[in-house]
Amino acid sequence: MPQKTSERFRAELSGSADFPELTQAQEKAVAAMLSAGSLEEAARVAGCDVSSLRRWRRLPQFRIALRAGKEQMMAGTMNELRQLAPLAVAGLKRILESPTAPATAICSASRTVFETLQMGRENDMDEDGRIVTENMSDLI
Repeated sequence: MPQKTSERFRAELSGSADFPELTQAQEKAVAAMLSAGSLEEAARVAGCDVSSLRRWRRLPQFRIALRAGKEQMMAGTMNELRQLAPLAVAGLKRILESPTAPATAICSASRTVFETLQMGRENDMDEDGRIVTENMSDLI
């Protein structure tokens, strides 16, 4: 699955007016770095030397492209998690309502519910769906 995400990102990145200074090799390297588990693996996938990746990581336009790719991947992950949230809540509810659930499962489910509620009080989302954290002491 990470491969598909990096391929989609590479397709969107290539020819993009936002990153006109990246070469095709650098675009391929950005996509590889987003999906690889190590710098060595990214170099192998991108078909370049590790030293090239290290050198390119110092370039502002490369760092910007890499950061944009990471943000895009995180946004996709957050969307998938939002879609799973109703299932997770239903699962927690089943555990809490089950007369045969072990005490450890009930405690764990309860803790998850309370921690999530607390995070919901501390965080809010802006108009673009990004989480904005507020300092709780400012609200008191």
